Amino acid sequence: MAKQGQKKRFIAVLTALVMVLGYTTVALSMSVEASSPIKSTLSPYFSQKWNVFAPNIQKKDYFLEVRSRTVNDDGKTIETDWIPVTAIERRGNKGQLAPSRIQKLSQNVSTSYLSRYHKLTSDQREQAREDFVTRSNGKRNVMDDSEIVSSIKGKQKNSSSVVRFVRMDYMLVRYATVFAEAHSGNPASEVQWRVVRKQNNDFEHRFMESDQFKDRITTFGWRASDAGAYEPAVEHLEQMIDRQEGH
Repeated sequence: MAKQGQKKRFIAVLTALVMVLGYTTVALSMSVEASSPIKSTLSPYFSQKWNVFAPNIQKKDYFLEVRSRTVNDDGKTIETDWIPVTAIERRGNKGQLAPSRIQKLSQNVSTSYLSRYHKLTSDQREQAREDFVTRSNGKRNVMDDSEIVSSIKGKQKNSSSVVRFVRMDYMLVRYATVFAEAHSGNPASEVQWRVVRKQNNDFEHRFMESDQFKDRITTFGWRASDAGAYEPAVEHLEQMIDRQEGH
């Protein structure tokens, strides 16, 4: 019995040593190419990765930014700076155990919008980024729904994808209008937005103070604002902005 106990303890110690050795070997080989025989063999069993508990963990953060144009009493067009919508939504929630659901609103909108955008062809995506409202010689020209669909669709036959994108584009027009008016306090005649994608540092570079990857920015053209902005929504966002910015 004593010999069997010693044998079990020996096996346990040996197993522990093998596991420690494997973990240490992989940790030291982080700077070695991914094709390293040691790393590729032991990594699945001993390495630490972001997706240990969440296999499909999101590796990018999406930030929506909007800006607006308005015409003052003198007939001069005034353009706002970029308003960091997502950053404002998140500002007051850092470190909160039960943060407000508002913090993911613009991020969810951005991902849904880009999902429909990326289902278009490359030529259609280029057209989708163009202005849908222009000004020339003091005259304002606004494209209607059929013109927008036709300009994006071109000669392609994917009408359903184009229509779904245009519908989402219109919803984003409404959201951008309400947020811009709530933030600036002025009615908007046109709105524009861009989506900033920030990719998180990978696990090996998690302690780096600087960003490992450059931001990717997709900017869309000017759209005619939603003339009938829902006043209660504007008031609600005004309160949210004041709360998140500590006013």
